[in-house]
Amino acid sequence: MARTPTHSARERIRKNMDMDAAKLAGAQRILGTRTDTETVDEALDFVIFQGEVFRALDRLADLGGVSDPFEQLPVRPRRVAEP
Repeated sequence: MARTPTHSARERIRKNMDMDAAKLAGAQRILGTRTDTETVDEALDFVIFQGEVFRALDRLADLGGVSDPFEQLPVRPRRVAEP
């Protein structure tokens, strides 16, 4: 994920955390990050983004949603030529 230009202007805080090393390594591989800090930061960005997507989908559902493009259409009888 690309960092926004305003990202560096945000307040940074230092945290000490105990975490699962395998989960951190897996997230680092998936995100393509170089450091533990960068991995956690990118993972938090992803969670925030997912929340925004879910809120948008909830809003869309509240507005009536969209039609299902895979919905089964009623089957019409076929016309057969008379012999």
